[in-house]
Amino acid sequence: MLASEWANQASAVASAVAAGDDCQAAQLAATLRTDVIEKESRVPARLQPALLAGVNALADRIVCKAPPQTVTVPPAKPPPPKPPDKHDHHDHHKPGDKQGNDG
Repeated sequence: MLASEWANQASAVASAVAAGDDCQAAQLAATLRTDVIEKESRVPARLQPALLAGVNALADRIVCKAPPQTVTVPPAKPPPPKPPDKHDHHDHHKPGDKQGNDG
């Protein structure tokens, strides 16, 4: 029977919402809406508007919010060491070279 089938589907939607799984709930609600629309002609005409309004409202108010994505950024590399200063005026002579000594 359609009523019990749809009631079971609606209960599954409610369970997914209660579990905090909005994406699953939205998918189940969309499936329920599609099923109701496809089988609408099997429902008494006087009940169709309320049934469609109900399944549309259910499906429309459930929004699948994707969980926030955590992006891990690797730490920045330290800058390369500075090359020695070409204008370093400390000692321009080779070790052991004694300037002004005749030896």
